[in-house]
Amino acid sequence: MSADNSEQYLDLPGGRTLAYAEAGNISSKAVVLYLHGSFTIGDASKLSPVLLSKDIHFISPTLPGWGNTSPPPPSTSYNDCLTSDMTALLTHHYPDSNIHDIKLYIAGGSFGTAPTQILYGAPYDKFPFGRCISGVLLMGPVGPFRYHKDYAECMTWSNYFMIGPVAYYMPFNLMARLMTF
Repeated sequence: MSADNSEQYLDLPGGRTLAYAEAGNISSKAVVLYLHGSFTIGDASKLSPVLLSKDIHFISPTLPGWGNTSPPPPSTSYNDCLTSDMTALLTHHYPDSNIHDIKLYIAGGSFGTAPTQILYGAPYDKFPFGRCISGVLLMGPVGPFRYHKDYAECMTWSNYFMIGPVAYYMPFNLMARLMTF
């Protein structure tokens, strides 16, 4: 069993980099791909003892544009970048494997539920490991705010100004641009 929780880097085509963390049995054919939520990065430092006991290979990549992972190229859609990056990551770990031997479980928390669903619904020609998906887990999925009329009632002040009604009515996404500056 390996418990290398430090961030690792995978060189991608076009000079891009993918950061990820992993834990568990790195030669296991049972793989949990966990996609992080907002304002975090891929982390495998607190892996569940249950997953460790099941001989799982846990991989937690940092999504494109977050942390030390390069953002998508301007000419590439986020969906294409995500599927390409995750295909490269899984191919890196299982280069000689028959793709049908792998059992892939994709999980996402909060914001990570969106890329989880992108991978789940991706065509096999863009994400060939989609054929291996044995399960999907969406933890605290984020829905569009238009379906939740009272979404701003319990927000902190910083969230209220960043993604609340104030930010919605500001032109050019000005509040978010100011906060990143």
